Amino acid sequence: MAHSKDSQDSKNSKLSQSGVEAEQNSHNMTMLTTIYKSIYKLLEVTGDYTKASLFFLGSLIRRGGSFLLRRFRILGRRSLRLFKRAACAVGRRFAVPFILAANGVRLMKSRAGQAKAEGTSVFKAVSGTFFHGVYNNRRYFKTAVNYAMPVLCIGVLAYIIHFASMLTFAVEVNYNGETLGYVSDESVYEQAEHMMQQRIIYEDGNDILETNPQFSLSVVDKDQLINEDNLTDQLIKNSNQEITEAEGLYIDGEFYGAVKDAGVLEEQLDSMLQVYRDKEPDAEVSFVKDVEIKQGLYLTASVVDTKELTDLITGEVQTEKTYTVVEGDTPTGVASKNDVAYSELKALNPDIETNFLPGRELVLQASEPFLSVKVSKVMTYNETVSYETEEIEDDNYVKGYSVLKQEGQDGENQITAKVEYVNGTEVSRDILETVVLKEPVTKQIIKGTREPASNDSVSRGKGESITAAAGTQFMWPVGGGYTSSGYGGSRRHKGTDIAAPKGTPVYASASGTVTLAKWYSGYGKCVIIDHGNGYQTLYGHNSELYVQVGQYVEQGENIAAVGMTGQATGNHCHFEVRYNGSILNPENFIGRRGR
Repeated sequence: MAHSKDSQDSKNSKLSQSGVEAEQNSHNMTMLTTIYKSIYKLLEVTGDYTKASLFFLGSLIRRGGSFLLRRFRILGRRSLRLFKRAACAVGRRFAVPFILAANGVRLMKSRAGQAKAEGTSVFKAVSGTFFHGVYNNRRYFKTAVNYAMPVLCIGVLAYIIHFASMLTFAVEVNYNGETLGYVSDESVYEQAEHMMQQRIIYEDGNDILETNPQFSLSVVDKDQLINEDNLTDQLIKNSNQEITEAEGLYIDGEFYGAVKDAGVLEEQLDSMLQVYRDKEPDAEVSFVKDVEIKQGLYLTASVVDTKELTDLITGEVQTEKTYTVVEGDTPTGVASKNDVAYSELKALNPDIETNFLPGRELVLQASEPFLSVKVSKVMTYNETVSYETEEIEDDNYVKGYSVLKQEGQDGENQITAKVEYVNGTEVSRDILETVVLKEPVTKQIIKGTREPASNDSVSRGKGESITAAAGTQFMWPVGGGYTSSGYGGSRRHKGTDIAAPKGTPVYASASGTVTLAKWYSGYGKCVIIDHGNGYQTLYGHNSELYVQVGQYVEQGENIAAVGMTGQATGNHCHFEVRYNGSILNPENFIGRRGR
């Protein structure tokens, strides 16, 4: 009976031990199954990416090979084979570690099943298979590690960079043992300290308020940073001075005072701009200087009366200066007398050259307001393009010969420009676009270059006006008439006399500048014209003169009327041609006319 009981206890003990082992094996199997699934899933995902990458690479190779095959058949076939081989080699090298790992996981799963069926340790079977596989394929796993480590390092570096970029480094400003705030750098504090000093109006004998903060580096959230305006308020709040909420006026960053309510000040500023907006509705209107009104904490001593600031912004920094024209003044003389550049004087008085009479009040210096207003607008307008003059030298003609070959014509452009005015005066003009509407036509003038010869013969014929054998064409200088007395002869006549009734028009034989227009000894009422290049012509015995010294006359312009003033016995025009002081035979230039 006792033996039977011992035998039953031994059996129960074995069953209990077997149950524990079974439970342990079951637990190990569950853990290994979880590890297997995780590893297999990882390898499966990695394998899918590798497979997709290889497929993509293969697709590129096939497309590239096809393209090369179409373009270069022989080279394409060879290249395609080389690319395929290279792709297979690369694919095998990349894929083998992952394939081996996947096979290893499947083998470990098989060994675990066998151990469970045989009642042996599952853990030992799986771990033995794992280490055996790693040892046998160590070179492939080494390759896999070589692939994985750079990727892992890059990932860690990217995370560190991302984490660092999320941090905000700031300068903590501490004043009198209290943190005033966090700023991006010390320059923000320097600007805030400058603004604080601006908000203080010091009286004689007042000590300058000084701040000596401490700075330290901190890591904060971005929304904890404050700007110079907020820091200025904090500095004033901790200054132990009487402070108040107010609105300060800043012009180009300089503080001019604060008021309790800036409504009136803002209305005044807007009305100053509105004057120009009404005149130019489509233009951009603004103050030349930067005008700001900032709300914040200000020292009570810095608050001023609103009228004080409105008088300031509507006042002038320079008053207008004028000059009254008196008899004998000239525009350039007025500029010199008042130490003003003539260009500036003309800009202030655009009509000075056409309206310069005694009693006229000229502006020498324009008034300049404290706040200047700038108006910018885009304008489109037409502009005349002056034609150019081209002189064509021709040695077929003697010097002094000049004839118009082609009339000049002005062109026209359409201009689009951005024009800026300050206080109504134009200060800049930026051309944005130019469209040619009409091209200018160049004026062409033929100029003779050959030296005149003393034996130049003349083509003579009744009714011929201006033909000479040398080709020179000075215009016949009288409206009709005939040659009554030629050049030279026994009288040593210096010119050609052209007889015509009194009052007959006398014309400029060629273009030039009048150098004499008066009674000239025996020539009577006389005109001399300088044509340049050493040539001059003289017209004597006139009854009337229609030009004056310094006047430029065109060829054919009426300069006088035939008469018999001076030493003359009948109505005629005494005509001379002079070259560098020597008197030439006029018939070589204008020919000869009979009755």
